[in-house]
This record gives sequence, C-alpha cells and structure tokens, in this order.
Amino acid sequence: KRKRILKGVKFTLSPSPDGRFILYVRDGQVWSHQVKNGRQRNLTGRLETHFTDQEDDTLAVEKRPFSSGTWLKDSSAVLLYDRFDIWLIAPDGSRTVKLTDGGKSRIRHRISQANFREDDEGALDPARPLYLALYGDRTKKSGYGRLDLSPEPGPLQTLLWDDKMVLHLDRAEDAPVFSLTMERTELPRDLYVAGPELSNPRQVTKTNAFQEDFLWGRSELIDYENKNGVKLQGALTYPADYQEGRTYPMVVYIYEKRSQELHRYVTPSEKHPYNPAVFSAEGYFVFQPDIAYRPQEPGLSAVECVVPAVEKVLQTGMIDPKRVGL
Repeated sequence: KRKRILKGVKFTLSPSPDGRFILYVRDGQVWSHQVKNGRQRNLTGRLETHFTDQEDDTLAVEKRPFSSGTWLKDSSAVLLYDRFDIWLIAPDGSRTVKLTDGGKSRIRHRISQANFREDDEGALDPARPLYLALYGDRTKKSGYGRLDLSPEPGPLQTLLWDDKMVLHLDRAEDAPVFSLTMERTELPRDLYVAGPELSNPRQVTKTNAFQEDFLWGRSELIDYENKNGVKLQGALTYPADYQEGRTYPMVVYIYEKRSQELHRYVTPSEKHPYNPAVFSAEGYFVFQPDIAYRPQEPGLSAVECVVPAVEKVLQTGMIDPKRVGL
C-alpha cells in the first residue's frame, strides 16, 4: 500500500542509508521527513546561509540545491553544501556543525570521490579521514584538503593548493597511494601519484609530448565590473607567439560563466568550431568573460557584461581595437 507523504516538492535529496529519513527542499530550506512517525523538521532554517543556488539566473521558483546530501554510513548525520562550505547536520535536528570556513576567502569545499569505495554505497565512514576538493572562486587555484570526522570534527588541513586545475583525486583499494591530475593552459593534463599527505606528487604520464615542438599560449585572469557594478572575471589566453610591445587581434567568446576555464588545457582540434588553442596558435588573444544574466534579458545582460570586459582588456595595450571579433 502506498501513501503520499509529501506534495509539491521539486527536489528530494538522498534518503538515509537505514531508510528512516527522507530529505527534501522546500522554500529554499532543507527538511527531513521521519518515515516512522511522519515528523518533519526544518534542518537549515536557523542557519544564516543558503543551501540552494541563489545565483541561479533561471526563473525557477525553487532554486536547485548545491548537493543531494552525503550521509554517514550509520545514518547519524548528513553532509550538505552551501556555496562554499560543508555542514554536518543530524536528521533529527539535534546537531549542526560547520566543517569548513571557506566563505570569507571564497574557497569552495566539496567532498572528493576518493573517500568512497565500492562497498560504501555512497555513504561515508566517519572513522576514515575525509578528503575535500578545494577551489578558489576568485583566484581559480585548486587542490585538496583533509579533515577528521571522528571522534569530533577537526580542522581542515590543506594538503595541496596550486595555481592549476587539480582534479580527479582517487585512491588505491589496498595501498596508501593516491592519484590525481593537474593541468594548466600551457601544461597538458597529466596523472600524478602521491601518498596520503599528497605532498610532492610524482608525474607518471606525459600526454601530448608533441607540444614541446610548438609555441603555446598562457592564460591570465581579468577582473572587471558590468554596467550594474557586479564583479566578474574572464579568462584571457595569449597568442602562442606573443611578444611584448606588439598588438594582436582578439576573439571574444560569449556564453554564460567562463572564467573557471582559466587553467583548462585544450588540445588543438578541427572538430570543435571554437578552440582557444587553435586561435592562440594562429596569433589571436582569446577572451572568455563571465556573463551575469538578468531574467528574460539575455541579450542586454550580455552587452552589459561583455562591453566593459573588452574595454578592460583593451586597456592593457596588447589588443588591436580594430581587430576584435566575437
């Protein structure tokens, strides 16, 4: 026999491993529903933060949550994300702990897949160290950190933090060995291995060895404000043959948020109509500015962001203002 327990709910989160609690989002808050007695609790209403993406520029009434929730395997608590931090919250509302402190420095903390093994079924063992992926919202740096959950949550220890795109942390099943990838605009994505402290990662692959025979462009972060005073950023890739004192043409890419692509390595290809590495090799600057959209005004929003972004780059004197294209 089926029984309806919730109505008008757009987002449900992960149920507890023991099946006693269901989590869902209502009016921007995370609630728990206790299956046995039907009791519902607002778990986040007293917290001065948002667990749904308030910067989502769609017209959705209910904003999308930052995560579906990651449970401890004993179902005693669930880990939830706000924009930058991770919170440990008991489903009965008896306990709330902020595990990280990334809001002030705008460093995003997220649970790494390296914490999970095949038999974990998506739940965390609190007896094991918790590895977190770190990302600087304004600096675009990235890396990994670690903290303990048991017996009580401890402070975050930053293990690796670099001005690169650091991704894909994983661990060996039966050995204290970790792997990860690192890349930058001018450095191909390669695989590295390290111990549990992630210190001095050792490179074990050399992808795109052909690159040593060619010039390659680097990237730079550009800060600017749109017409409404919103602080934005853009990724500027230099021509591969850049020489100080010369001016170059520039291609501007217009599409949503792009500054997070600052360190992404792009392999030259004729299959992709927009390939920054190809434009760079042919002597162009490539600029990927962020666009903050206002509801129902995508065109005006793009103009309000792209025009001041391009004006800011032109101030460097490196770009020929008569040779700027979209």
